[in-house]
Amino acid sequence: PAGGAPPAVVETAAVAVDGEPRPEWKFYIQPLREDHWVSVARGPPTDAVDAHGGFVSTFRKPRLQPEELARGHAAAEPPFVNKRVEELVPPAVAERLAAARTGAT
Repeated sequence: PAGGAPPAVVETAAVAVDGEPRPEWKFYIQPLREDHWVSVARGPPTDAVDAHGGFVSTFRKPRLQPEELARGHAAAEPPFVNKRVEELVPPAVAERLAAARTGAT
């Protein structure tokens, strides 16, 4: 939340697909600020849809045992931290982004 307010309690949600409950999926929802929310989904990596295989190829562990999935669902969801793009990219890219924002060349 903005303004240094303490983080709100993380809410959870479940999902059903075509009317069928999918208990292997759990969603964690928390506010970012007054009018924005973030939802993080946790579920089996084998459910990932990836037409070209690029995303799935980054998985450290593409298959989880049921007890591993249960541990993941039970793990606390950390508070979401807002970051500027410049904080997520290499320094040279961050400098170019900052220059573009200020109109510097």
